[in-house]
Amino acid sequence: MQCMCLCLPTLAENRELLFKKGVDIAELRVDFLDTLPQPQVLIRFARMSPLPLIFSWRLLRDGGLYPDNPEERKAYLIKMIKSEAFAYIDLEHDFDDAEVLDLIAQQEDLELISSYYDQTGIPEDLEARYERIVARGAIPKFACMIKSTADLLKLYRFSQGKRGLFIGMGHYGIPSRLLHRRFSSLWNYLIPEGSPLAPGQFSLKDLERCGLDGPRKKTSELFGVVGNPLIETELSKIHNVLFKKRSKIGVYIPFPADDFASFMELADELGLLGLSITAPFKADAIAYAKHVDELVTKLNSCNTLVRTKNEPWSAYNTEHDSFAQALKGKSYKKVLILGSGAAARMALFALKNIAEEKVYIASRTGSESLVDAEGVARIPAEYESRLEHIAWADRINYAKEADLVINTVPLSTERANHLADVRWGASQTVFDFVYFANRCTPLCQSAQDDGATVIEGNVLLQEQAQLQHLLFVDAIKRDRE
Repeated sequence: MQCMCLCLPTLAENRELLFKKGVDIAELRVDFLDTLPQPQVLIRFARMSPLPLIFSWRLLRDGGLYPDNPEERKAYLIKMIKSEAFAYIDLEHDFDDAEVLDLIAQQEDLELISSYYDQTGIPEDLEARYERIVARGAIPKFACMIKSTADLLKLYRFSQGKRGLFIGMGHYGIPSRLLHRRFSSLWNYLIPEGSPLAPGQFSLKDLERCGLDGPRKKTSELFGVVGNPLIETELSKIHNVLFKKRSKIGVYIPFPADDFASFMELADELGLLGLSITAPFKADAIAYAKHVDELVTKLNSCNTLVRTKNEPWSAYNTEHDSFAQALKGKSYKKVLILGSGAAARMALFALKNIAEEKVYIASRTGSESLVDAEGVARIPAEYESRLEHIAWADRINYAKEADLVINTVPLSTERANHLADVRWGASQTVFDFVYFANRCTPLCQSAQDDGATVIEGNVLLQEQAQLQHLLFVDAIKRDRE
């Protein structure tokens, strides 16, 4: 279920949220209203709601916006409880007013949610807190800041076999919201578009951008993308749109992670069948695969892990073939590559039959060799005579002379352009591995304006995702045979 947080300044604005498609329940954050309405006004609002409502009036310590006034709050609470207009009353875990608690207990169709918030992390006594709340007959709600993948794994393990709401706040807690059922939560909290309420919360639009809008099948297999930092929606949307075309046999979500070992423990416990691997884990992922594709070994880079429930992980690299496909049938005399990481290594291999004379590499780090963590050379033998490392400061001059320029270096800001001083020619091609969802990068825009041929990073993204999807679907078929 999806629960919409009614946190806009007026009741009129919040009323519109009640009719959003895909919302099953709503939480009215009274303390977010511009002014506290008369009790009868709020009761009328609740009785006219097409959805079950949760009444919430947060204390300042828990993120509320009203000054704490215990007497006023108690009087208001009593009127809301007696009105029988709400399905739930959400109160802090240490609320101890016996009169209010007894009154809630007397209402047959009213449930108490007992909420514990911790912005500092996961407390050591989480289990004891849970038992105390359950003993009161309330629905436990835990919203804890997730500072690491290990924290998320801890929250997941704690939630199993329980009934309640178990929410990981912050960037690393995102999977607990998108997979609320697997975290044993009764529902997921959504926010209105453009109204951030808690770190990591999604709006309906966010879900749509990720391709996660609409109902999911309980039989859908789980896939995802892991990386750090991981601020993307495009890959999720591509895969989820493809899964929707196959009767939603799979669902794909982002997993921001700071530690790959902890993440792989979580992946095992969640039962993931496939993963897209992004930086900085493309080399780390190889160690978890029993079968490693030859191309992965050559590149020392894995962007896809896939398995079945009865088979171990296999490692693949779909970026190489995607890049080669984007340049199929073309050849270039002089090629400049910006960067010397895994993406640059992949480009070198794929350029085997495309670069005719010289390949120049400009690295910000000044590295003169593409090596792995153990110092083993990863440069294709066919490039030993054609490959030349140049100083980062000389990249502009070499870009002017190159037939093909490939950028694999991330941007420090959205307006950054590593080749801003180049005036491009109509015979040149610029391939930018960096991409934005709805517009060109500054590099692509400048090259396009000058009349050069431009290949945007989302072309590579789309193609490699298509190849990944075939591997994912094959895993599902083998798993169900």
